[in-house]
This record gives sequence, structure tokens and C-alpha cells, in this order.
Amino acid sequence: MHALISLLPTPYSQQVENLWDELESVCGVKGVRGTPFPHFTWTTASELSETAVQTVLSKLARQIKPFTIAASGIGIFPGNRPVVFIRLVKSPQLFILHEIILNALQEPFHGTLSPLYQPDVWVPHITLGIEDVTEENLGAVVSTLVNKDFQWEMQIDNLSLISTLADGRFGMKFIHRLQA
Repeated sequence: MHALISLLPTPYSQQVENLWDELESVCGVKGVRGTPFPHFTWTTASELSETAVQTVLSKLARQIKPFTIAASGIGIFPGNRPVVFIRLVKSPQLFILHEIILNALQEPFHGTLSPLYQPDVWVPHITLGIEDVTEENLGAVVSTLVNKDFQWEMQIDNLSLISTLADGRFGMKFIHRLQA
């Protein structure tokens, strides 16, 4: 599995790591550490041509200038293993960038882009709990987060590729800094 992400800037990356620490100590939730980089995801894919992805991201990084995103509270993807996250505002600018990025990566990702990240269903977010959030601990997770301030504005300056390693965790492949 491969994911195109944008890493969060400081101090927000540190705030997310602090929340991960708190959720682990209070609720035992630590599955999110499988992707140890505070980020949001543009798309995922099962296959890619790494050289072609490098070329496309290098070109995009020269065309896209750093941009601001806003967070707006917490959300939950329901299911047997719920996902708890910080919701990002899907602004018109973010939506346009998402479409540009998806169109550019269709070929390098061999058409294997996840349907969960298509523009009509994509929910941009920063994951706080995944894999080990259950019906039993979900209440404690929400209680831990409910009074936190998530009205954040962050400047994003990168497009980064991570891929699954042999141990199942994600590792950083490369980071392209936005330069336009």
C-alpha cells in the first residue's frame, strides 16, 4: 500500500503526537502509530511506478505554492473498527488541489487509486485513532478529545509518499517541498 500525504507543520505535528500519547495512556489506543507521521492523506494506491510518482510530484511541487488548511473538530468513521479523526475543512482550494493531484497520479499509480479518496467521497482528516478503536473504548476516546480545541489553521508545504514496510508499518519514501 502506498499513500500520498502532506505532513503537518510544527507545532501541529507535535500536538497530534501529544494527542496520540494521551489516547494511548488513557484509552490504550496506539494503532495509529503504524503511520508515525502526523499528516492528512490525499489518496492511497496498491501499485505505483516510483520513478513516475517522483517525476509527477516534483513537477507538482514546482506548480503548487504552500497553502493553508483549517481543522474544525473531531469526527468518526463508524464500523467494527471506528476511526477517530480531526476533521479538515474541504475548502474550494483544497478540493481543486485534490482533483489536480488525483488526475496527475492516475497513471503513475497504475489506476489503483482507492475509491475512498475520490473527490465526491473524500473526507480530509488527521487520524487520531485507528485499528484498535472499538465499541468498548470509543466512549473513552471521545471523552478524552471532546473538550480540546481543534480550530487550527496550518500552512502545508509538502507532498510526501509513504509505503507499507515489511513489518506492516508505513515508512517515508520521499518528501517534495512546495516551491511555487
